[in-house]
Amino acid sequence: DTSPSQLGHSTGEFANGVLSITTSNLTESLGVLARNAPGSAQRTITEVYQLTGAGRRISGTITIEDPLFLTQEIETSVNLVRASEGSEVLSFPCDVESSQRYLD
Repeated sequence: DTSPSQLGHSTGEFANGVLSITTSNLTESLGVLARNAPGSAQRTITEVYQLTGAGRRISGTITIEDPLFLTQEIETSVNLVRASEGSEVLSFPCDVESSQRYLD
């Protein structure tokens, strides 16, 4: 019983070492798939992740389904590697005014 929003409503399940997340209840918006590409309120995003490489990697997929704007689902892979011990994370200031132009 949630209202549609730009972030939608996500539910997750963790079973057999696999995390599955499904997001729906999204509002229509631009820039979902690429700059100014539309996304309908009917779209669903499914993410599936698991640890690999002795726990040093996260591998997964993100699948987007949108019956209003897509003729077939779009799937992309995600591969993240844990930084080495002692790695420095650099901080970069965000120019809010410049980044706002990508929200239109």
